[in-house]
Amino acid sequence: MYEGKSYPIQKSKNFAFLYEPETGWRLAPAYDLTYSNSTGGEHATMVDGNGSNPSIKDLYAVAEAIGLPKEIYKRITEQVRSTVGDMLHL
Repeated sequence: MYEGKSYPIQKSKNFAFLYEPETGWRLAPAYDLTYSNSTGGEHATMVDGNGSNPSIKDLYAVAEAIGLPKEIYKRITEQVRSTVGDMLHL
C-alpha cells in the first residue's frame, strides 16, 4: 500500500524500487535472477531479448544500450564473478 492505493507486485520481473526520504525513489539492486521455467521453457525475464540462455554478451548489450560506461559494467561483472563465480561455475 502506498498513499491508500495498492499496486501489483511484479514478482516474475524481479525488479523493485527503494524509497529513501532524503533522495526519493531509486531502482533496487538486481535480485533473484535464477532460472524460472516459464512459458516456452524460457526465463521469466529476458536479457536483450534472450530468454532461453542469456549470456554476458546480452548483459553487456543492455548496459551499452542504456549508456552505462564500459568501465562501470566491466567492474560490476568482475565484482559479481569474484563474489559468486565459484558457486555459479563462472
